[in-house]
Amino acid sequence: MEGNYIKINRSLLKWEWYGDINTARLFIHMLLKANWKNENYKGTTVPRGSFISSLPQLSQETKLSVRTVRTCLEHLKSTGEVTVKSNNKYSVFTVNNYCAYQSSDRQAGSRATGNRQATDTPINKRSKEGEEVNNIINNNIQSTTCSCQEQFKFVLKDGSYYEVPAEDLAKYKKTFPLVDVKSELRIMECWCEVNKPKRKTRRGAGRFIVNWLTRKQEEQSQRGAARRQASKSALEAWANEEE
Repeated sequence: MEGNYIKINRSLLKWEWYGDINTARLFIHMLLKANWKNENYKGTTVPRGSFISSLPQLSQETKLSVRTVRTCLEHLKSTGEVTVKSNNKYSVFTVNNYCAYQSSDRQAGSRATGNRQATDTPINKRSKEGEEVNNIINNNIQSTTCSCQEQFKFVLKDGSYYEVPAEDLAKYKKTFPLVDVKSELRIMECWCEVNKPKRKTRRGAGRFIVNWLTRKQEEQSQRGAARRQASKSALEAWANEEE
């Protein structure tokens, strides 16, 4: 029967994404999809807790849009629940700490001997396992929430993904102070997702970002100038009325 079911601890009710129905739905779906043992795929070992898929496939399976799936994945990655590694052929999705979530009583209680006492009833086993897994989940969330950095990546012409380096993100923020850089990068992700003929090459990805942010900086600058001119005109009109 191994691999035919998953375990869900009641601590999920206190999980920060539990109230986000789409994110919670995707995470549970990923738990169901994850390999319960190591599997081979085209000469590559896909370990326990991981699985091969794609955004369109996850979208089809969960009945969520590709954009929603991408947003939910960003939520899960930001708090360390999942990681995604992509190449030009496929993506490997990994549920972090899958073994902790799905550990058996024997695995969770690693300090115990192989011969359980006969008085250790199923209720006691579930209670001890639940406490152990709950502690692991809580410790993982606390340790990863602050350390994980938000990632930005968009699909390229060849189907692979370009991930914006953290150091480049810092430069963009400094170079384009009038622009909400993170929001614009999210828009770029969606733009590349739906504009397949206009997707960029890896070589041109950096130039694409800079050109996009430059236009937004100029737009914000022009809007600021227009607002200042409008304020100046209003003050002058008010001054003339006072005279």
